[in-house]
Formats: sequence, structure tokens, C-alpha cells
Amino acid sequence: SGMNFGKGSLVGFVTPDGKELINDCSSGEMNIYLAQEPVFSSQDFFAKTKDSEELSGSYNVKYNGVNYLYLYNKSEATGVILCTLIPLSTVTGQAESIKSITVTLVILATIIAFVIGTMISLGIQRNMKNISKKLDEVVSSASLRQSLGDTAYELSKRYSVARQII
Repeated sequence: SGMNFGKGSLVGFVTPDGKELINDCSSGEMNIYLAQEPVFSSQDFFAKTKDSEELSGSYNVKYNGVNYLYLYNKSEATGVILCTLIPLSTVTGQAESIKSITVTLVILATIIAFVIGTMISLGIQRNMKNISKKLDEVVSSASLRQSLGDTAYELSKRYSVARQII
């Protein structure tokens, strides 16, 4: 049950004498059978696999007119080769799904950051206006004090002069 790579996939267990046990998921459900006609061993990509020194690998191949990701794994001890054909549309379809989710999350994060930035900016602007108003009040009251202080000083000076005269 762990060998289902999605609709359209094929998994083959090829023995050294050429027998193939196939797990065919072309209908969407697993269908395991002993192949009467070679599925993997008659393909050029399988010949490349047999000739390769690598114990495992992958290629993009065309099988029955459809593009597949071909994966293989060889057993040194027994000579058995496990082969898998996964439709590229399945592989890239999952990537497209991840891409769509990622783009959506980035757009959402951008909108949230913009809203939070705007709220912070408006809060700072409001505080700056309040500070500016308070400073204007202080400045105008300081000017009033200054002018009252100047008037009091002048009156005190005149009183002092008047007192000296009297």
C-alpha cells in the first residue's frame, strides 16, 4: 500500500532473469500483477539503468507518449532492480499547488504588514499633532508670561521712580 505514487504511476520489480512484478496505478487504484509482456525491461531507459554503475538514479523519460520521472534502485546482492514511473504532471502539479499557496500567503502577509504599518504611522502622526498643540500652548503662555513679566517690571520700575520723587 506504500507503493502508490499517484494516478498513472507504475512501479516495477524486475528480476535478473527479466520477470517483472508490476504495480500499475493508471486507473487511480493499485493493480499488482506479474507482467506477461515486459513493461520496463523492453525500454531504452531500462537498458541505460542496467548498464549504469550507479545503484540508484532518475531520468525524465517518455513512456507511451507521456512524460514521466523515472526512478530506479538496484540491489547489489540480488541484482533486482526497483523501477518507478511517476507522471511529471503529478510531480509538477504538487509544485504548482505549493506555488499557489506560497503566492497567496505572501500577498496576505504584504496586506497585513501594510495595514499594521499604516496603523502605526497614523498613531505616531496623532501623537505628534498632540505634542505640537501642547508645545504651541506652552509657547503662547510663555509669551504671555514674558509680556506680563515685562509689564510688571516696568510698573515696578515706575513705582520705584515715583517713590523716589515723592
